[in-house]
Amino acid sequence: MANQNLLPTLWGNRIGDLEPFRSLHDRFERLFDEFGKLPTVTGGEKALMVPRVDIKETDTGFELTAELPGVDKKDIDVRVSDNVVTIKAEKRSSREEKEKDYHLVERSFGSFQRSLSLPCDVDSKRVEASLTDGVLKLVLPKAEHAEEKVKKVEIK
Repeated sequence: MANQNLLPTLWGNRIGDLEPFRSLHDRFERLFDEFGKLPTVTGGEKALMVPRVDIKETDTGFELTAELPGVDKKDIDVRVSDNVVTIKAEKRSSREEKEKDYHLVERSFGSFQRSLSLPCDVDSKRVEASLTDGVLKLVLPKAEHAEEKVKKVEIK
């Protein structure tokens, strides 16, 4: 049975009757292609608008590193709630050149937010954060009740 026969009769059963839907689909495709070319925090047309993050679980907690090149410490907001870590940041830059024949002013602004769910609760009172050379490092100790050992259930 041809796929076109499964379409509701309201749309019609001929391929030509679907042309408005194809046109709409093509417009959405172009819109998403252009969205990927927006200015980004990390630079370049196709760069992601969120920081790259590495996370590692240790016996006592988690170690998270996020790449935030060119972002000042005062423009970073880190929040921890139960088992969710949220990193928000803003990056601003400006450049001005004055020469005899021209005057150039460029400004850029970008902000992003990234939330990560961890497999267990974190003790938010003992979280440590540092920023070195554009790399944010978070040490997230597990909450006391989260450190309990997992009991393996044997299948009979």
